[in-house]
Amino acid sequence: MRAIRRGSEQASKGGSAVSTSKARGGALALLAALLLAGFLAGCDNGDGESAPTEELNEGSELSQEDGAPVDGDEQIAGEEETLEEDPCLADNTLCVTLQIPETVQETPELLIVGLYKSLPPMGPPDVFPPFSLEAPELVAGEDLELVLDVNATGDHQIYAVLYMPGGGAASWQPMSGVDHVGTSAAIPLDGSGLILDEPIAFELAP
Repeated sequence: MRAIRRGSEQASKGGSAVSTSKARGGALALLAALLLAGFLAGCDNGDGESAPTEELNEGSELSQEDGAPVDGDEQIAGEEETLEEDPCLADNTLCVTLQIPETVQETPELLIVGLYKSLPPMGPPDVFPPFSLEAPELVAGEDLELVLDVNATGDHQIYAVLYMPGGGAASWQPMSGVDHVGTSAAIPLDGSGLILDEPIAFELAP
């Protein structure tokens, strides 16, 4: 643009310089136009965005698409692994919940959880040995969850006893008014893992 204006100015001064200025101005204008066109072609891809930026964006999208599912896959795999490792789902297991009485203010001497084919018990548990825990650290009013090994089939009932200090732990006979007893309804055992829905509530031995 400037060369064209410059050539016009020299033409107004007349004489032989007019044709020379026009030729020189035309050549400079053509060169400038070619350089400008080349510069614009390198910076603009035709849609208002530069080509290098578009390529970078495409690369970023590919990177995100390749990496996005990784965290989700790991989370799903972790949840599946947790389910597979649930001890309550293993064969010959029984998961029960014991409701510790709010009146228990001291540590019991012994906790026994036995399985009997019928109640009241007339001897040792039918599934032997029973679950036992000496001086269990319990919290009054809270639940205690247990996983029992039960290598038996058929209907059985839970008979649980919290033997308190001064109670009948030595004879395995709950002492009336001292020890706490909890029972369940009949549980059908078939060798598969089982979770008892109803928690075991304790009452003072009659």
